[in-house]
Amino acid sequence: MDFFHKVDKIQLSKLDYEIGEFIDAPIFTACPVSMECKVENVVMYGETANIIASIKKRVVNPILIEDGKLNSDKLNSVLFFGDDNEKKYIVI
Repeated sequence: MDFFHKVDKIQLSKLDYEIGEFIDAPIFTACPVSMECKVENVVMYGETANIIASIKKRVVNPILIEDGKLNSDKLNSVLFFGDDNEKKYIVI
């Protein structure tokens, strides 16, 4: 399966975005939940990189908030898990 390695995926997506307020990275305007994170440390465990980051800003679509909390039941999430051997997309 080709995941377009070294291709500008932002341009390829054709999605609207803004540059983050705290981090020089795209924030997709259509995303129901977005976070701007600053990488604080990268800890290697064998060939696996564990990234430690601090959250600088959270953006949540107001329709997902009930009683001041995120109602995750309203999300149509897609999770990606993968490595060099196998890749999976799961819709929850």
